[in-house]
Amino acid sequence: MIKIDIPDYVRAVMAEIRKYDPLDGDELYRGKAYIVGGCVRDALLGSVPNDWDVTTNCKPYDIMEIFSDAPGFKAIPTGIEHGTVTVVYDGKPVEVTTFRSEQTYVGHRYPIGVNFHLCIDKDLERRDFTINAMAYSDEEGIIDLNGGMDDIKARLIRCVGDPKFRFDEDALRILRALRFSSVLDFDIEKSTADAAIEMREFVACLSAERITAELSKLLMGKRAPDIITGFAPIFAELFPVLGEDDILFAGEYMKRLEGASLPLMYAALISDVSRERLKSAFFHLRLDNKTRQHIENIILHLRTEISGRADLKRLIRDVGAECAKDIVKLGTARFEYAPSLLGELSEVIESGECCSRSDLMIGGDRLLSLGAEPKSIGNVLDRLLDGVISGNLKNDRGTLERAALEMINRKETT
Repeated sequence: MIKIDIPDYVRAVMAEIRKYDPLDGDELYRGKAYIVGGCVRDALLGSVPNDWDVTTNCKPYDIMEIFSDAPGFKAIPTGIEHGTVTVVYDGKPVEVTTFRSEQTYVGHRYPIGVNFHLCIDKDLERRDFTINAMAYSDEEGIIDLNGGMDDIKARLIRCVGDPKFRFDEDALRILRALRFSSVLDFDIEKSTADAAIEMREFVACLSAERITAELSKLLMGKRAPDIITGFAPIFAELFPVLGEDDILFAGEYMKRLEGASLPLMYAALISDVSRERLKSAFFHLRLDNKTRQHIENIILHLRTEISGRADLKRLIRDVGAECAKDIVKLGTARFEYAPSLLGELSEVIESGECCSRSDLMIGGDRLLSLGAEPKSIGNVLDRLLDGVISGNLKNDRGTLERAALEMINRKETT
């Protein structure tokens, strides 16, 4: 029998639940506890789960009672109306959820309520994909009622039951299918894939936060380029400013990117959007300002003409070294820049050549002492930097002071 190495703090929670015996020996009501879902999947795939979820026949208020008197445990009713209590032991949280099934869904996303059950069968039947619909305990081993083990061996993402029904219930499952395929390097079973494309319009019901969370993980997965090209209609639904052909091209760009950052992958995805419609391309995304600015800089500077070392320095000046690298990487993937350009850019960065104000051998304080007006400091530094980048000035203190004095004396600083 397969054995899963469950952490001690999770075992402690499960053991406490199993002590529960409200009807003095009635097996149906005696406490049962299993690890379930993603942690079982990840353990079977040989990776260490990030989260350990436990499912039980005990009602949520029973769980609160069990752990209210258990020394060293703390129970928090984080989602008690849906059957979930977070139990903290040894400073580590474990989500404990009662066996349940969902009632009717509304808006292709949320159930109006849940039904609690005493047996695990219904709980596993309501889950999204077979590989996520397995439970485990040391006593009973793997409980697999939907073929999850077979699909793990076959490396397949398959819905539990009718995929159309599953996606109609919760449209987020469409993006989760794509994300799991990309991250796990699994194929998507044909009827599941067909249903995802057929029901793609439902993804418009999803929140920007959920879309961003799934898409960000998907883009960093092994199969991201293949998922983008294979499911272009879904991504065109997410990004109405792009056509399916734009999405297909984006997938091809991604195939030629190696070691790409998340901003670079997002930029590749929407790189064919026009400048005028760039802002609207982010409509379905909730990215932090730094990431969003990085993506925008990549796209806005993507077609910058670069004919030599000075142009590379100006690019670094305008967007920073990391963003400059991403611009050249994407431009190369789109066959807009020569492959050798990235190596030249790396040489410029590694050599420590002057590409920014902070690299200049003169600063604002010295310019003030030379007689520059405070409001003109930035302009003087920019003009000095441009002279150094162009090769017209040497980046040494004396040369820069003399050039600055000429600007100041000629009143050319504004």
